[in-house]
Amino acid sequence: MAIRNIAPLIKEWILDLLFPRYCLGCKKEGNSFCKSCQEKVEIIWPEDGREVPEIGQVISMGLYRDKIWQNLIQNFKYGYDEELAEAITYLTKRFLEKYPEAIDQNYDCVVAIPLFPRKELERSFNQAESFAKIICENTGWKICSDLARIKNTLPQAQLDDNERKENVKSAFEVKNIETFKNKKVLLVDDVYTTGATLKEAAKAIYEAGASEISAWVMARRS
Repeated sequence: MAIRNIAPLIKEWILDLLFPRYCLGCKKEGNSFCKSCQEKVEIIWPEDGREVPEIGQVISMGLYRDKIWQNLIQNFKYGYDEELAEAITYLTKRFLEKYPEAIDQNYDCVVAIPLFPRKELERSFNQAESFAKIICENTGWKICSDLARIKNTLPQAQLDDNERKENVKSAFEVKNIETFKNKKVLLVDDVYTTGATLKEAAKAIYEAGASEISAWVMARRS
């Protein structure tokens, strides 16, 4: 085996030795999210709330009240982990097996809710974009990146319903309207709470000429 192939394995071994991983579900050492706990995640797309005014169809793979979903999304959001990305890929496949109707229609482009540039630079990772890539890998749809966040908003989790709407007002801008003109668009985010962020992003894309918009999130608050 070439040295260049061995080096990453050695690095991973040293990191695991110094910073052992613990499963976010059962807390056992060894993995970020063990297979046993992945199997316990409840995959559910509630009938109630599948259609939302100002957005359209909203696909969700679980309920955020589930502690495992909460831990998975929070850990994935604030620190990219390849094992967690693999777990989300697995959960997405489980979802599609259970709800094949989620992909009955095709989308011209898949758009992840963008972070404000400075925030993305600080995190060096956009969880919505990573999730969008996982969706595209399992559907064959294409990612588009012509939506920008032009307002450095506060974290929505810190705000009430009215504050959420005001916080994201005029937060998004389309960079190239030709990308969305007469197109069917799928917006992707991690969690749906009030839908304020997705609705504001959808507004900008509709104004650019999109014919239809839907959304896909990992989990939604009931």
